[in-house]
Amino acid sequence: LIILGAAGKNPFSRPLSYSAFIPWIGAASRIGQTLPKTEALKGMPSRKKLRSAKLKSQPECKNEYDLIFPQASRCQLAATCQEMGVSGVGSRTDLINRLQELLLYKDIYPKMFVKLQKTGGGVLHTGCMHSVVYYHSPLWWQESAQDHSDALLSFKHPPNMYISDIAGRVARHTNNRTEQKCFQPRDGRLCAATEENIQNAQEKTLKIDLPWLAALKFKGLSVQTEHAAADRYTQVHPFTGTKERYSLYDRLRKKKFKTRPEGLRSMTFSH
Repeated sequence: LIILGAAGKNPFSRPLSYSAFIPWIGAASRIGQTLPKTEALKGMPSRKKLRSAKLKSQPECKNEYDLIFPQASRCQLAATCQEMGVSGVGSRTDLINRLQELLLYKDIYPKMFVKLQKTGGGVLHTGCMHSVVYYHSPLWWQESAQDHSDALLSFKHPPNMYISDIAGRVARHTNNRTEQKCFQPRDGRLCAATEENIQNAQEKTLKIDLPWLAALKFKGLSVQTEHAAADRYTQVHPFTGTKERYSLYDRLRKKKFKTRPEGLRSMTFSH
């Protein structure tokens, strides 16, 4: 339900711009006034690629276009220019400048965005089973574990269960950014990655009991006052009363997991 203002406009609407393309989270849920947004790093070449790439010492190598196609040669740039209907004559810098100008006209050159940006884009949002959205962030590039980690690091109290379709990648990336503190114990798996547990999971006979989750169904939400831990990753959650955090796959995931221990992240085993 949206309540329109006196002029009939949505009071929550904002003009779309690069500076306004920022994440949102409620004041009572966020860690502070500054939220992590590391999506821009997706376009940066990794250190490994920078070391292995044989780039010539030319000023145009530092151009923004190299963040999209760091290996693009002049022949590739010329071919792209011709495909887009502009001149392919000139230096590499001239070709890059022409292509960048076309990016300003996305309505006229939609193929340019598909070919150069490869963004996918969209909106990442996190919510609960009651359809309440607690966090959302517009994306330029395709969704990744990095975006999920940004969302988790925005919360004052990180959720005890985080459900996604890339649960393993989310757990590893977020733990690497928090000194292995966020998803614990067992790296966010429901149980230890023993051979017996893995075998039971494959045979669909594994059952996991989470007492704190069952208790919430009966006592409802109650605010706890225990905050003796030094940081938010090792302290007890004020509503659930536990400091356990799990990164799980949803019940709709039917694909085979890349590694056997990843099957221990399935919600099918919890009750």
